[in-house]
Amino acid sequence: MTKSPTGRPGGTPGSENGQRRGHGGDRHAKGGPKGRREAQAPVAQSRIEAVRTEVEKRPGVAVVKVSEVNRATHTTVGVKYYVEFTGCEPLEYAFLSAARERAKEPPPVPDSAPSEAAQEPDEAAGEPGAADTSGENA
Repeated sequence: MTKSPTGRPGGTPGSENGQRRGHGGDRHAKGGPKGRREAQAPVAQSRIEAVRTEVEKRPGVAVVKVSEVNRATHTTVGVKYYVEFTGCEPLEYAFLSAARERAKEPPPVPDSAPSEAAQEPDEAAGEPGAADTSGENA
Protein backbone atom coordinates (compact mmCIF):
# COMPACT_ATOMS: atom_id res chain seq x y z
CA MET A 1 0.00 0.00 0.00
CA THR A 2 1.27 3.43 -0.90
CA LYS A 3 1.28 6.34 1.40
CA SER A 4 0.37 9.84 0.36
CA PRO A 5 2.63 12.76 1.24
CA THR A 6 0.33 13.46 4.21
CA GLY A 7 0.92 9.99 5.61
CA ARG A 8 -2.53 8.55 4.90
CA PRO A 9 -2.63 5.20 3.14
CA GLY A 10 -4.22 4.95 -0.36
CA GLY A 11 -3.90 8.61 -1.24
CA THR A 12 -3.10 9.91 -4.67
CA PRO A 13 -0.72 12.72 -5.51
CA GLY A 14 -2.48 16.05 -5.11
CA SER A 15 -4.98 14.69 -2.62
CA GLU A 16 -3.66 16.65 0.31
CA ASN A 17 -6.50 19.14 -0.20
CA GLY A 18 -9.07 16.37 -0.25
CA GLN A 19 -9.52 16.57 -4.01
CA ARG A 20 -10.27 13.58 -6.18
CA ARG A 21 -8.01 12.46 -8.97
CA GLY A 22 -8.41 14.65 -12.03
CA HIS A 23 -9.40 17.74 -10.07
CA GLY A 24 -6.74 20.32 -9.62
CA GLY A 25 -6.61 21.88 -6.16
CA ASP A 26 -8.58 25.13 -6.25
CA ARG A 27 -10.25 24.57 -9.64
CA HIS A 28 -13.94 23.81 -9.42
CA ALA A 29 -16.34 21.96 -11.69
CA LYS A 30 -17.35 25.07 -13.64
CA GLY A 31 -13.89 25.45 -15.10
CA GLY A 32 -12.41 28.39 -13.28
CA PRO A 33 -11.09 29.29 -9.88
CA LYS A 34 -13.92 29.29 -7.36
CA GLY A 35 -16.52 28.66 -10.06
CA ARG A 36 -16.10 31.93 -11.96
CA ARG A 37 -15.96 31.62 -15.71
CA GLU A 38 -13.65 33.84 -17.64
CA ALA A 39 -15.17 36.27 -20.08
CA GLN A 40 -15.76 34.58 -23.39
CA ALA A 41 -15.38 36.34 -26.71
CA PRO A 42 -18.69 37.15 -28.40
CA VAL A 43 -19.76 34.90 -31.22
CA ALA A 44 -18.57 36.33 -34.53
CA GLN A 45 -21.80 35.61 -36.40
CA SER A 46 -24.85 35.11 -34.24
CA ARG A 47 -27.98 34.13 -36.10
CA ILE A 48 -30.98 36.25 -35.22
CA GLU A 49 -34.36 34.91 -36.22
CA ALA A 50 -37.63 36.86 -36.32
CA VAL A 51 -40.55 35.00 -34.76
CA ARG A 52 -44.02 36.31 -35.70
CA THR A 53 -47.02 35.81 -33.39
CA GLU A 54 -50.55 37.18 -33.82
CA VAL A 55 -51.63 38.70 -30.53
CA GLU A 56 -55.07 39.96 -31.51
CA LYS A 57 -57.08 39.60 -34.70
CA ARG A 58 -60.35 41.28 -35.67
CA PRO A 59 -61.96 41.87 -39.06
CA GLY A 60 -59.75 44.31 -40.95
CA VAL A 61 -57.01 44.63 -38.30
CA ALA A 62 -54.40 42.45 -36.61
CA VAL A 63 -51.92 43.13 -33.80
CA VAL A 64 -48.69 41.20 -34.40
CA LYS A 65 -45.70 40.64 -32.09
CA VAL A 66 -42.32 40.11 -33.78
CA SER A 67 -39.60 38.80 -31.46
CA GLU A 68 -35.95 38.75 -32.50
CA VAL A 69 -34.39 35.60 -31.04
CA ASN A 70 -30.70 34.65 -31.03
CA ARG A 71 -30.69 31.05 -32.25
CA ALA A 72 -27.36 30.20 -30.63
CA THR A 73 -28.33 31.16 -27.07
CA HIS A 74 -32.15 31.06 -27.37
CA THR A 75 -32.44 34.53 -25.87
CA THR A 76 -34.78 37.30 -26.98
CA VAL A 77 -32.87 40.25 -28.42
CA GLY A 78 -35.81 42.58 -29.03
CA VAL A 79 -39.58 42.80 -29.47
CA LYS A 80 -41.67 45.01 -31.78
CA TYR A 81 -45.43 45.21 -32.14
CA TYR A 82 -47.19 45.94 -35.43
CA VAL A 83 -50.75 46.98 -36.18
CA GLU A 84 -51.71 45.67 -39.63
CA PHE A 85 -54.80 47.18 -41.23
CA THR A 86 -56.10 45.52 -44.39
CA GLY A 87 -54.69 47.32 -47.43
CA CYS A 88 -52.28 49.55 -45.42
CA GLU A 89 -48.64 49.42 -44.39
CA PRO A 90 -48.07 48.03 -40.87
CA LEU A 91 -47.63 50.56 -38.06
CA GLU A 92 -44.75 49.83 -35.63
CA TYR A 93 -45.00 50.23 -31.84
CA ALA A 94 -42.64 49.47 -28.94
CA PHE A 95 -45.39 48.54 -26.46
CA LEU A 96 -48.30 46.14 -26.75
CA SER A 97 -50.68 48.53 -24.98
CA ALA A 98 -50.00 51.27 -27.55
CA ALA A 99 -50.54 48.86 -30.44
CA ARG A 100 -53.85 47.62 -29.00
CA GLU A 101 -55.07 51.19 -28.47
CA ARG A 102 -54.23 52.08 -32.09
CA ALA A 103 -55.99 48.94 -33.36
CA LYS A 104 -59.24 50.17 -31.75
CA GLU A 105 -59.13 53.36 -33.82
CA PRO A 106 -60.19 53.53 -37.50
CA PRO A 107 -57.61 52.67 -40.18
CA PRO A 108 -55.34 55.44 -41.50
CA VAL A 109 -56.42 57.46 -44.55
CA PRO A 110 -54.69 56.27 -47.74
CA ASP A 111 -51.92 58.56 -49.00
CA SER A 112 -53.32 58.71 -52.57
CA ALA A 113 -56.03 61.31 -51.71
CA PRO A 114 -53.64 64.14 -50.66
CA SER A 115 -51.35 63.59 -53.66
CA GLU A 116 -54.28 63.98 -56.10
CA ALA A 117 -55.30 67.26 -54.44
CA ALA A 118 -51.75 68.56 -54.75
CA GLN A 119 -51.68 67.80 -58.49
CA GLU A 120 -55.00 69.49 -59.32
CA PRO A 121 -53.80 73.13 -58.98
CA ASP A 122 -50.80 72.40 -61.24
CA GLU A 123 -53.07 71.01 -63.95
CA ALA A 124 -55.49 73.92 -63.68
CA ALA A 125 -52.70 76.49 -64.21
CA GLY A 126 -51.61 74.85 -67.45
CA GLU A 127 -55.08 74.60 -69.05
CA PRO A 128 -55.69 76.85 -72.07
CA GLY A 129 -59.12 78.02 -70.86
CA ALA A 130 -57.93 79.04 -67.39
CA ALA A 131 -58.39 82.63 -66.35
CA ASP A 132 -55.28 84.75 -66.66
CA THR A 133 -54.75 87.01 -63.65
CA SER A 134 -51.36 88.41 -64.60
CA GLY A 135 -52.84 91.44 -66.39
CA GLU A 136 -50.70 91.13 -69.55
CA ASN A 137 -53.66 90.61 -71.91
CA ALA A 138 -55.70 93.56 -70.74
